[in-house]
Amino acid sequence: MRLFFKESQKTFLRWSFFVVLALTVFLNSAMLMTKEADYGLPSSVCNKACEYIFSLPEDKRIDFIMEYSNQVKTEAPVKTHSFTDNSVYEQLLATKLETEALQIKNYPAYIEEIEAQAEQSEISIFQDSSDFSRKNFAKAARAFAPFKEVTLTFNNSQAFYDMTSFHITDVFIILNLFFIIAWMTIYEKEKGLYKLLRSTKKGRFQLILTKLGLIILSSFFLTIIFWGSDYIAACLKNGSINLEAPIQSIRGFDGSALLLNVKQYLILFYLCKFMVYMVTGFFILLTALKSKYTIGIYVYSFILFATEFALYFFIDGNSGLQLLHYINIIPLADVNSIFRFYFNLNIFQIPVNIIPVSFLFLIILTILIFTLNIVTFSSDKWDSTVRYLRKTNKKKARTPVVNLFVHENYRLLIGQKGLLLILLLILTEGWIFSQKPVYLGTNEYYYRNYMQGIQGDITDQTDGFIISEQNRIEKYEKMLTEAQIKYQNNQISMEEFSAVNLLVSNNLESRDGFQRVVAQYNYTKENNLPLVYDTGYLNLFGLGYDSYSTDFVQAIIMILFMVFIFAEYFSKEYSTGMIKLITTLPFGRRKLLRVKLVLCFFITLLVYLISYLPELWHVGKVYGLSQIFAPVRSIPAMASNKLASLSIVSFLLMIYGYRFIMAVLTALLIFVLAVMRKNTIQAATLTLGILTLPLFIHVLGIDIADYFTLNGLFSMNLVLNEWPAFAVILVMLLPFVFIGFNLGYLFKRAGSEKGNPRF
Repeated sequence: MRLFFKESQKTFLRWSFFVVLALTVFLNSAMLMTKEADYGLPSSVCNKACEYIFSLPEDKRIDFIMEYSNQVKTEAPVKTHSFTDNSVYEQLLATKLETEALQIKNYPAYIEEIEAQAEQSEISIFQDSSDFSRKNFAKAARAFAPFKEVTLTFNNSQAFYDMTSFHITDVFIILNLFFIIAWMTIYEKEKGLYKLLRSTKKGRFQLILTKLGLIILSSFFLTIIFWGSDYIAACLKNGSINLEAPIQSIRGFDGSALLLNVKQYLILFYLCKFMVYMVTGFFILLTALKSKYTIGIYVYSFILFATEFALYFFIDGNSGLQLLHYINIIPLADVNSIFRFYFNLNIFQIPVNIIPVSFLFLIILTILIFTLNIVTFSSDKWDSTVRYLRKTNKKKARTPVVNLFVHENYRLLIGQKGLLLILLLILTEGWIFSQKPVYLGTNEYYYRNYMQGIQGDITDQTDGFIISEQNRIEKYEKMLTEAQIKYQNNQISMEEFSAVNLLVSNNLESRDGFQRVVAQYNYTKENNLPLVYDTGYLNLFGLGYDSYSTDFVQAIIMILFMVFIFAEYFSKEYSTGMIKLITTLPFGRRKLLRVKLVLCFFITLLVYLISYLPELWHVGKVYGLSQIFAPVRSIPAMASNKLASLSIVSFLLMIYGYRFIMAVLTALLIFVLAVMRKNTIQAATLTLGILTLPLFIHVLGIDIADYFTLNGLFSMNLVLNEWPAFAVILVMLLPFVFIGFNLGYLFKRAGSEKGNPRF
């Protein structure tokens, strides 16, 4: 018990733990409260509607919803009740409520249909169906038989889904678990204390049991804290929920065969979440024990989740490999996807329900990883096995390399798996951009074709083409108008009008795209500028369909991998105390610092190029980058930009140049925090908190942080497009100030005769 208390004290009684926990709980709740409701409705409208419906007698609720929906659909004045002054929202609300009411109203017929399917499968005329199908129908009928007597009632489905399907909560809980496990293991690992700890009386079996117990305890309390806060936030946002109603009352749960009410389902939901977090924590602990370097934890965890995602998304749930699709951490973590439908796996032509199989898989996996942790930590042969493998892999002795740059390069890229992380970054970027659509909508397709034919300086040939195309479009518009008049006057038949309408539609398919060309043509001719196909450039300038989100996602990926690569490399010598020995060597101070900075520069450049070049390649492939030497003001949307007189290529070089400066600043910030905190996890956590968290908040749609963080500089588009001129000048100087401060601090520590540790 004393060991458990001491380990808990070491892990939890830290200001950083409480700051991270409080910050993530706050962000999680804030994001849930600001999340858009289903159907694009404001949550206040859903809340008001549910509150009124709950005030009605239970047997009157469905009738009210159907009457309300019919009145809204017929666009008649809503006599029953009105929940908003916005007619669009009223229509959306009516559709949403009607969907939920029809599910409840038609539920008895749904149960009867399941029974009918089972009976039909047994009739001789249907005997050509597979043996599995017949057994599956029969088993489904038995599973749903008890629901004949179940009476459904209206419930607040929006509140339920907000409190159970907000997946950002999973991310925050796993991040907190990772942080806790890092504190439990990495400190001893970096200080080299494992050999000492394992030699003590309680330093093996009892110690690893204590760590595993803390993971179980942490998983339990994190589940209660985060999902409890989601429950409160969902009720505050959407209104109360009827906990005693059957779970089938919730929209989309009519296919569930769980004989539970909402309260009982939530208890089962929290239990499943707890088990998933627990087994995830056990796996992270196992990687922490097995990894020689801290970076190994990131690499192995990344590989695990990437493999699970690949199995879930790329294997069809109805294929022969369906077990790998369903018996997976991803659907288990989602929980609702397992419980909301009745589904049987085909195991040797025997229908086996997925719920007991999933729980069995989770229990076996928990026991397996729990045991592996104990065996790994307690084994007498573990350390010797690692040393033996290294000895047998040694080649013939070579002349040692004494070049400091080569040594540091090998240590970072090979010893600490930096090269492997760079390869993972390449795969990540490749996967992201392989998922990006290359298909153009009809409007954009014709706009691109028009612009690629006439872009450049406006000539007489350009003028002639515009006039000719306008005349062609006007001709078919006139043809359609005349046909409409003739049809209304009964001068032509329906078939003749349809033929004309089809002909005109085919020939006017390019009209919307051409109207964009005309607008661009008028602007450029008036200002004596060349025509530029601007869609690709607008995406690069943050004015495309996803605004600045692509800029921020690219920055997040870049910073994450830089933290993974540099955090341990910079802090290792401090956390282990090796810096005291290194500073006594001839090249152990400023010479070593210069080598680290040069290496840091080249690795940062490589990571930066891998992070940002794919976007340029994708835009060039889909839209092209022609007329790149034209002025920026040739693009109408950029006419008011502060640097519109620059060429497009100069503007792009400025944007990407400043992004590289921010990448350099990120690397230096990791270096400085590693020197100051002398700890890998603290350096990584502080860097992610200072740089990545504000970017992540913006991606989620909350842009208030852009005005007091470095977000704008990671995008540069945001600064150049939206900020006033004086603010742009000041902000563009900030990276150089920060870089100078960081370099000054590092060189001061490197040349200092006092203080410990130093270079």
